[in-house]
Formats: sequence, C-alpha cells, structure tokens
Amino acid sequence: RPVRAENLSCVAEQENDTISPILSCRWEVLGPQTKAVQTTYKLMVEVLLGNTYNVTTTHNRARVSLGTFPSHMELDVWVLAYNLLGTIESEHLRQDANDLVKTYPPSSVKVIAEQGFPTSLLVSWAHPIHKTIIKLTYQIRFCPHGSHTWSYLTVPHASTYDDKTSFRLQNLQPVKDYVIQVRCKCFRSNLCHWSNWSTNVTETTPEDRPTSKPDLWQISGSGKSEEVQLICKDPEFSNGRITAFGITIQYHKNGSLEREIIPVNESRADRSSNQRRVTLLKRISLADKPFVRVCVIANNSVGTSPQACLGIPAKPS
Repeated sequence: RPVRAENLSCVAEQENDTISPILSCRWEVLGPQTKAVQTTYKLMVEVLLGNTYNVTTTHNRARVSLGTFPSHMELDVWVLAYNLLGTIESEHLRQDANDLVKTYPPSSVKVIAEQGFPTSLLVSWAHPIHKTIIKLTYQIRFCPHGSHTWSYLTVPHASTYDDKTSFRLQNLQPVKDYVIQVRCKCFRSNLCHWSNWSTNVTETTPEDRPTSKPDLWQISGSGKSEEVQLICKDPEFSNGRITAFGITIQYHKNGSLEREIIPVNESRADRSSNQRRVTLLKRISLADKPFVRVCVIANNSVGTSPQACLGIPAKPS
C-alpha cells in the first residue's frame, strides 16, 4: 500500500492588491515506499458549499487554481495517495481560506525619533492589502545596529483592531542606532502565515541627560611639586556627546570657592567610538592649602550629570 501523506500545509499569496487564486500545498511522506511501484498524489480542495478542485502529481507538493480566491469561506483540503496496491487518504485540513493567506510585508515603514523621548522610537507603516480583504496583526523586531540578537514585539490587538498603523517602542537606550523591521499576518488565527519582514530601517534615539557621574581623579606632580592635575573620564552613560565640564574647587583654608566651565573640543569627541574620552580639566597648586575639595559635572545638549567629588589633602612637608 502507498504511504499516507502527513503534515499537510497550504498557502495562498498576495498578488498585487488582492489574493492569488493559486493555492500551493506541500506534505511529507514519512514511511518507506516500494520503489518498484510508483505512488501518485491527488491534492483535493473543496470549497464548502461550492466547487471541488484537484490536481495530480508524483511529488510532495502541488499547486491548484481555485478560479477566484474564496475569501471568508471554509476550505477542506486533503491528499489521496494511490498506486497499484491501493489508496490512502490524508487527514483533512479544514480552515477559513483567509487563514491560509501570506501577504506582502507592510509597506512605507518609517521610524521617527522625537526630541523629549530619548528611550523610544515611533514606528509607522501602511497596510499591504486593504482591510476589507483581510484583517492583519503586526509584529516588530528591532536590535542595536551591528547586533544579531533581535527583540520581538507583537503589536497589541487593540491597536490593530482600531486600524492603527503605528506603535511606539519603549525602554530603548538613548543615542543608539536601532535597526527595525515589521511583518504581518491575518488577525484571526495563530495558524496564519507571517509575511516576510520589511526592509531594514535604521534610526537613532535622541540624546538624554547624562545619568552617571564622570570618573574623576588626580595626578600628583613629581618630587616635592605642589601642583596636581585633575583628570576625568566621560560618564559611562553620557547619553550624548559631552560638550563641557563644570568644575567647582573649594579651598578649606579660607572657604573660598572657584567655579569654572571647561568646554570640550568638539573635534576630540567621537560618537562612533566605544571608548570613553579622558580630559585634562585643570592644574591646581596646593601651596598653602591644607585640603582641597573638587567637584565635577558633565554637560551634554540635554542636561547635566550627577556630581563627582574628590578630596585632595596637601602633600606632607
């Protein structure tokens, strides 16, 4: 006897603004077959309360034309395997015809970075096919540029039910390039076929104020030198290009304060580099100063970092 066809699956693809009437099906033949006796397969498609279509093949796949795609009608699909030793019928695949549709990817995908929203990006798209033909649900995937690890987010059904074509990605990192794609499938069933992914769109999240302190330290002069150099490194989470450092120096001898803004040379700032830049802030003398307290903040175009402070005792005589 012939081996029964298993794991039958079918798909009808979008064609221009509608759905192709061609139903493509494939199946598996899992058991051993007698090579001396050729097996033929007949793909059967019945539109319930309508016509029945069939096509014959010796392979494990076939395409059958339904004339016009039977939107929102139930299909009954099965495979007959037969040879000189008998006939065996596969299990039946009974589904709404629209559950078998694979559409084009979403079109006109755009990603917008909005000032004031440093940890989010607004993704928008257009339906690939009119909603009266098939109702769609959407999935977005995104990753930092250069990464191969995607994060997946299915757009909540309430949004697609309201016919919205945009969604805001949240909890992203400021000033980071993200690659984003969108795909879709029919709304009503988990068995529907996902479309291919849309082409890549890359966008950078806006700047945010620095959320960590700069690293601050001193380098003392050699020998009996009473001069020290104040050095700092950009905050680990600069969230943008550091444009200046604000430095406050307090001399405890007389309680006086010095404040100064130290600009950063833009040509030295390299946003594409992962290295945190080191900046020489100032040289100060400890002569006649038993103790000095130095505090530094880092500024970018959005705001100011938390403060880093350093106490410097005078050198022993």
